[in-house]
This record gives sequence, structure tokens and C-alpha cells, in this order.
Amino acid sequence: MTSTGKPRSSCSPGPQLPIDFDALEFLAHGTSGAVYAIDKDWVLKESWELDRGIVERQALGRLGSHAKIIGYFGEATSNSIILERGIPLLSPDQIGLASTQKKLAWIRDVAEGLLYIHQQGIIHADVGCENIVIVDGQLKMIDFEGCSMDGKEATAGYKWYNSKDDSVTLQSDIFAYGCVVYQILTGKPTFHELTESDDRRELVRRRCAEHRFPDIQGLLLSDVILHCWSGSFKSMAEVISALDSTSTRRLSPPRLTSILWKWIGTCPRPK
Repeated sequence: MTSTGKPRSSCSPGPQLPIDFDALEFLAHGTSGAVYAIDKDWVLKESWELDRGIVERQALGRLGSHAKIIGYFGEATSNSIILERGIPLLSPDQIGLASTQKKLAWIRDVAEGLLYIHQQGIIHADVGCENIVIVDGQLKMIDFEGCSMDGKEATAGYKWYNSKDDSVTLQSDIFAYGCVVYQILTGKPTFHELTESDDRRELVRRRCAEHRFPDIQGLLLSDVILHCWSGSFKSMAEVISALDSTSTRRLSPPRLTSILWKWIGTCPRPK
């Protein structure tokens, strides 16, 4: 079976689309499926469990077209879908080479995407840098196979360093968002020092219960991260409001005055 051209844009499942399966290039695999490159713009995601693939179709169909959600372009087969292609955020050097300004923009991208997901009655249930890609310089969220829709039980779970317990709620998504912010800013996952520990999940759970979070003193957005981890935020709308407030404080009038004086000091004086 061969492709007759580019997949058509679709916000909901439509007729199966023709793809040249012999020309697919393997990109990656996870516990529930594999991803193949169709070309530079599109990928095919194959689910090994039909039920989980159905959940992802339903979620992407409900989410439709949104700037912070991966583009969905219909079905290729009964257990595979066509998605927009992006660069994994955790690809080598992506975070490490990004400027602070770019990182802050990325953090805002994820917040807007997660807010929209929640507004549509969906809990992602596996928020993390592993499930984020870069498309045209912006971050987009991917992987909705195990999400919770309309209060139904999620079949996914957060990575051990993105979760404080086994719950899947709006609060657990927000906690994991705080971990994403931390990883984008530092280049390391939360509790990275426990990576080699066999009981790392239990150790993280114990630390979070005691509010012994990673040291974020002096880190940009430290207040936002801490409120995500401590459960102070009740919605992503509150998170975005805090991001906006932090941004405003960084460029408050005294700060702007200081910047201006430093700039004036570097200007050549008239002779």
C-alpha cells in the first residue's frame, strides 16, 4: 500500500489514510507502541494494544487543533495514527543549548497546553519532558494513550521523578508540570541523585510527603515550582497567573531602571 500524497489535516478520526509502510523509518518505541517517520513532517504511531490506541484517538479528536498539542491527522490502520513530527525535547543538546529566554517560552508553552488539556476534561497522567516535542521552536505535548477522560481511570503513570504518589488527578499533572519546569531550567530530572536507587520511587514518595523537595533556592521560577510541588495551585490557570506575575516582577520599574542605568553607563560620552 502506497501513499498518494501528504496526509490531510484532520482533528478527528477519519478514513484510514494510505501509507507506504515499506518506506517507514523506525524512530523510537515505548511500553505501548512504536513511532516511525513517514517523512520530515509526519510520523506514524503504532499502538501494540488496540484499547490504548482508541483512547489516544478519542483524546486527540476532542483536543482538535491547538498550538501546544501535537497535530493529529487521522488513522493509517486500525491500530496506528498519523501525527505531526517534532524533535523530542530530551534530544541531545536541546535543553542544554537553549537560552534562558527560550526556556521560559517553553515553560509557558507547556503550561498553556496543559491548561487546555484540563479544560477539555482530560488528565494527561504522564506529564514529563519525555512526552514533549519541539515543533517550529515551540513545545507541544504528545502521548495521550493512557490519559484519563471525564474522570475515567487512567492507564498511564508518571515517571518516578515526576510523581509524588500513585494518584492521577489535576494536582498530579500540576506536580509533574513543576518537575518539567525544574528539568527545563536545570537540565536534570527531579531527584536525579536517586537514579541508581532500587527503591527510588518509595524514597521520592517519602520525601514529597515530608515536603523535602530538591533545592531550588536561587533558581528562576522557584516560587512557581514550589507551589506546584506543594499542592498550592489548584489549576493550571493559577500556574499561568503566577508565571505572568513572576515575569512582571522580573521587569518591574525598579528593575527596568537598573537595566537602563547599566545601559547608559556603557554608552560613549559626548566629547
